[in-house]
Amino acid sequence: MTLTGSWYQDPQRLASLLPLPTVLIAAFGVSWLLGAIRTWTAKIARLLGAGKHAVLLSMLLSVLVAVTAAVQSQRGAIDHMVLEARAHHTYDGNPTILSPDELALLERVGQEVPADAVIAVNPWNGGALAYAISGREVTQFHMNARSTASSLPALATGLANAGVDSEACEVAREANVRFVLDFGTYYLLDRASAHRYPAFDGVQAASNYELVDEQGEAKLYRVSTCFDG
Repeated sequence: MTLTGSWYQDPQRLASLLPLPTVLIAAFGVSWLLGAIRTWTAKIARLLGAGKHAVLLSMLLSVLVAVTAAVQSQRGAIDHMVLEARAHHTYDGNPTILSPDELALLERVGQEVPADAVIAVNPWNGGALAYAISGREVTQFHMNARSTASSLPALATGLANAGVDSEACEVAREANVRFVLDFGTYYLLDRASAHRYPAFDGVQAASNYELVDEQGEAKLYRVSTCFDG
């Protein structure tokens, strides 16, 4: 973890890198195979006394046979891999860092949140994607705690029911944090750091929040007391 960071703990990210070395290795393999076929067909042609056209035709047929055999030999494995990947990349029955409801809500955020306002989010449950989809600034862009402001814990723990003169409200006004995105408690990585945002996750009847929009379980709140009080 210290050397690689959380990026390398995601198997799908690592798997997506495989095509790069695979293509290079396959290119060298194909080059060697074509060279071997050319040498082999040339030897046969000399033994049989065939001409240049016969040698070329023989090479083409050999390449066709080799490619067909390679493709057919991997057909079953490739089909299985596609079906396996499809099963793990559908919304039906699979928890995901961004559900269809959450995506639908984020697509409306740009019309509901002013351009200069900041949205309080928990990056561990996908809330930080609000910046990528709506263009609105969020309190934390990544799960890496080193990239966050030192004042964030005051918001993450106390904003939901904060009074107008509280530390949380003071921080909210200074940073212009006027909205809160609640994407619940399903986290990309279920670690202690993911649970440090009780004022943003699974909020119930918060006195400082006013519901602006919702889609399924995903909710967008406006911070009321801090700015209206």
